[in-house]
Amino acid sequence: MRAALAALACALLAAACGGNSRGTDKPSDWEEKNARLLRDAAPETVPAPPQYPAEQNLVKFFVTSASDFSYFVDRTSIAPEGVVVRYVLVARSPSGVDNVFFEALNCRDRDFRTYARGTSDRKWIVRPNDWHRIEPIQRAQYTLYGQYFCPNSAPIHSANEGVNALERGGHPWATLPNTQGLRNQPNTR
Repeated sequence: MRAALAALACALLAAACGGNSRGTDKPSDWEEKNARLLRDAAPETVPAPPQYPAEQNLVKFFVTSASDFSYFVDRTSIAPEGVVVRYVLVARSPSGVDNVFFEALNCRDRDFRTYARGTSDRKWIVRPNDWHRIEPIQRAQYTLYGQYFCPNSAPIHSANEGVNALERGGHPWATLPNTQGLRNQPNTR
């Protein structure tokens, strides 16, 4: 029995260290098709939330006229790292109540994730959720992704680049929406 277990352990170790069965460094067809699954299988380290946002550090950005909420990003929280950009989002209701989130965008995969939520006593509740696909219904994340932090699916390179995009009303590399009446107009930016 011990010999069988030892042989099994050696076979598993050899398989883990030996690459794929074809003896090349090229991933198998299955590995290529399921690269995201394999990448996401590794546990991600959840970063500690930044300092709770202060009013003087908030930069307002436009999301939609269909909502009475005002949206802000804490300029001191913007942290690009590889294809991921982390930030603190504040969604302020018309009555002045702040909904505060510590989030991340994955610019390569067009996903977002919430790491923590703010409380009324200015503390964080850390309860990370899974990555979710960014769809137009997630208006703030969709806008931050397309117009500010991931223009043309490319992540910003620095916090300064993100702050500048927010202050200018959009990243210069962002794709403008295709508007019917402006389709054949020259780009005046």
